[in-house]
Amino acid sequence: MVGGTIAGYRILSLLGRGSWATYYLARRDGGGPVVLRLLHPEIAAEPSRRAGLLAQARAMRRLRHPAPARVLDVIEEPLVAGVVSERIEGESLVDLLDAGRLTGMEAVRVAAEAAAAMEEAHRRQVPHAAIGASRVVLDPEGRIRITGLGRPDACEEPSCLMPLVRELAPLIPALRGRIPPWGVDSGRDCAALIGHLRGIHQRDREDRRRGRRQAGSVVALASIAASLFIFAALAGRPSVGSRDSRAGTLAVLPFQRQGGAPGEWPASTGLGMADSVITSLIGVKWLLVRPTAAIERYAGTPVDPLTAGRELGVDHVLTGEWEPGPGAEALRLRLQEVRTGRAEWEQTVRIGDRDPLAARRFVAEIVLRSLPRAVRGSREPANL
Repeated sequence: MVGGTIAGYRILSLLGRGSWATYYLARRDGGGPVVLRLLHPEIAAEPSRRAGLLAQARAMRRLRHPAPARVLDVIEEPLVAGVVSERIEGESLVDLLDAGRLTGMEAVRVAAEAAAAMEEAHRRQVPHAAIGASRVVLDPEGRIRITGLGRPDACEEPSCLMPLVRELAPLIPALRGRIPPWGVDSGRDCAALIGHLRGIHQRDREDRRRGRRQAGSVVALASIAASLFIFAALAGRPSVGSRDSRAGTLAVLPFQRQGGAPGEWPASTGLGMADSVITSLIGVKWLLVRPTAAIERYAGTPVDPLTAGRELGVDHVLTGEWEPGPGAEALRLRLQEVRTGRAEWEQTVRIGDRDPLAARRFVAEIVLRSLPRAVRGSREPANL
């Protein structure tokens, strides 16, 4: 088959085999590489199954959302049938999760954009498969792309996103304890979770736009308050409208590495650790935390915490310093009051042999458990 031509497409190489088709890398004269899915002979010879799969492929061509891989052509010949779709380059979401290279807010963005793509499929009544991490790719521009959407194992709205939400949940502390047990993938539960994530994502997009114009401005504070309102409403907690005048403001600066060779501690690593902490604190109704968009300019650059705190207009600043050690790396966390420079809380966290993703979750949980009490002090008990 490799080296041959079918319906004008020259087959370049074998990509893999699935339950209903064999996948090839192919090219048409004058065009770029595409993915050619040829139905297995026994399926192509069965009129009803052949017609159903090709009809589903044609339905996919009605989609107008940029995330799903585009169906370019449908091949229907007496002895051969298949589907030609766009070839998507990029990094698999599975690989990013395994390497611990996805931040909490990036996980929110993936789920929110996948949800938008599924809404388009539902609106146009296009049958599709359930979406998990294995079908999501981040292209070289960082855009979310979905592969293998037009599969025969059609899924009902909106629980089609539950596999993806389950896989991303460990990165998003706001979802902890809210994922239904396996086998309880009700549409209502999934819709509530996706609505919550999309609300956070929208607030973060607004924060990024406003942060580019005026980091730490009153407008950015209002945006974070709106994000907390959405969280409180969906989680069944009191809204931030009840926030009192004693609410504290906090900036979590990108974590730094103590010593080490240049390039040994990528800026994205320290920023990812800080992002996990920021995401974990989003549900503390009386604490206003600067978004990741406001603090990312400090990533990879030594900075005086009190100076950064004044630039960001906050009451408190949290820093983290990674201390390398033979088989016992640790992270030293320090909370300071910006006005006086006083250290309000310090703790050294032993990371042990945790992988990067587990280390992020571990640190975020410790901060969520300990830091709010230090910020609020003895005025009244913390209400997490």
